[in-house]
Amino acid sequence: MCILRLNRIYRDFPYGFRLYTDTLFPQAEAQTGSCTSRSTIYAASIAASLMLHLFTRWLRDIPVDLDTTFNLLAGEYTVY
Repeated sequence: MCILRLNRIYRDFPYGFRLYTDTLFPQAEAQTGSCTSRSTIYAASIAASLMLHLFTRWLRDIPVDLDTTFNLLAGEYTVY
């Protein structure tokens, strides 16, 4: 299972870094399993395309999503 999560953090926002660190979890809670280079490159490519999409929206002064989650196995795309 692969879940991608993108968070928008502004460096000028006083609690931005704390919001980012609150989304991290300890290594003990991470999903265990094999990770092949093919699956890693696939997930990284999707994450990069989503970030480019958000960057393009930002350049055009279109509102950017605060928190985006993409579940590859279930095909769910959630925007907060």
